[in-house]
Amino acid sequence: MMHNLNFITHNANGLKSTQKRIKMFEYYRDKLSNNGILFLQETHSCKDTFDKWRDEFRGEIFFSHGATNSCGVMIGYLGSKKFTVNKINQDSNGRILIIEVNIDDELLVLINFYNSNTETEQIKTLNDLEFLLSEFSLDSSKQVIFAGDFNLIFDINLETSGGNPSLKKNQFQNFYKS
Repeated sequence: MMHNLNFITHNANGLKSTQKRIKMFEYYRDKLSNNGILFLQETHSCKDTFDKWRDEFRGEIFFSHGATNSCGVMIGYLGSKKFTVNKINQDSNGRILIIEVNIDDELLVLINFYNSNTETEQIKTLNDLEFLLSEFSLDSSKQVIFAGDFNLIFDINLETSGGNPSLKKNQFQNFYKS
């Protein structure tokens, strides 16, 4: 049912700059119309930024922190609906954040995923995701929202421009296995 929630997923490419972060948070608030969920990847967040960023966002925020110059994922909620967190799980690399929440008595599992760039690391990150998800009871009573930056190329001709892109076939096997 989703109660007319809005969703945004975005690779922020770092939010350390106060000016950039405030401008982006204003944009997200406008697009979410104070009734939605934001999934950010590559936040470059750390524990010390939490209070300041929460105040600037003006809503609920949750992190899996990376380093101050890489990784980091965030899930934010803006709205007036009753919002209760049941369970949070994340990796230690700032690439995966999973939150089970109730929004107006509807059960949702929110997954924010920021995959690695190299094939070997992508497979490891997908395995980490599978492990973290195994700790949640996913059934038909829950709506699952899976967002993020998957760093996967499904079609070289449609999804790349320049450089020397290549399909990483092992990552597909692991992705579809999960």
